[in-house]
This record gives sequence, structure tokens and C-alpha cells, in this order.
Amino acid sequence: MRGFDATVWWGLVAPAKTPSVVVGRLSEEVNAALHDASVAKRLEDLGVVITPQTPEQFGRFIAAQTELWSRVVRTAGIRPD
Repeated sequence: MRGFDATVWWGLVAPAKTPSVVVGRLSEEVNAALHDASVAKRLEDLGVVITPQTPEQFGRFIAAQTELWSRVVRTAGIRPD
């Protein structure tokens, strides 16, 4: 469909009050794994587009996706069955 873009994405999240030092460490370790050649190749072989981000960047991405799809649901009048 013209102008339509829907993709699947994955990310690692932690409970809301997780200490920032723990979130930072998790982010560092996950991004290090994503930069590992064997991990990157395996994910790319599965069709994954690797997009390492900081926790702040990922938070903004989640907020933007939430707004986008909330708008789609409201506009289309989608209701749960």
C-alpha cells in the first residue's frame, strides 16, 4: 500500500524503577553482543536489521511507535473483540 510502513521490532526492556546503572550495563552488554560478528551475522541471516540504541533513544522510539499505532487504532475505529 502506498505510504504504508509496518515493521516488527524487538527490544530489551526492564521494570520501570530499575536503577540507571543497571540499565546502562544491560545496554552496554546488549550493544556489545550486537556488534559481535557472529551474533550480527546470525541475526542478519534471519532478516534482522540491527539498530543498536541507547536506552534514551529506544525510549523515544517506543513512545513514537505508541503514538503512531494509537492514532491508527483511533482513526480506524478498531475495537477489541
